[in-house]
Amino acid sequence: MDTQFFDTMPLQNLVKSIRTGKTQLLTTVEVENARRPVEIDETMPLDKQKQVSLVIQGVPIRLLLVQNTAITLGRTDTRANVYPDIDLTPYGGSETGVSRSHASLQYKNRTLFITDLGSSNGTYINGQRLHPNKPEPVTIGDMIVLGRLTMQIESSKLR
Repeated sequence: MDTQFFDTMPLQNLVKSIRTGKTQLLTTVEVENARRPVEIDETMPLDKQKQVSLVIQGVPIRLLLVQNTAITLGRTDTRANVYPDIDLTPYGGSETGVSRSHASLQYKNRTLFITDLGSSNGTYINGQRLHPNKPEPVTIGDMIVLGRLTMQIESSKLR
């Protein structure tokens, strides 16, 4: 099996671990082990996964997108039991009109799509408002606005 270093993991795995309470503090040994090469799943062709960065307020969030898997963008609300895959609260999501379940990103047929999930304040690609629940393709360099929170899609190479 080939090995390759990653400094990200599929976001869905991390979110699942958090939601199921399977997270804990790591020991020094576990941290050192985490720095070792990760084995690549040879059953997952490289054209079935893509890595991109969402840059929000100058902070890149690296995403490993897996074919036909959606990543939700929004705000966490523990009272309503809403936990989006990417919580935009730390970036001013509440103040800028981001809905709890605002939009989703999906990598399908070698194309990245964004879908507005019926948000109150809309989702925009390069200034054009999206129709709710209608996937629209996005490419590297596109400006995405959720409510009034601006982010950009950038390339992020696997190392």
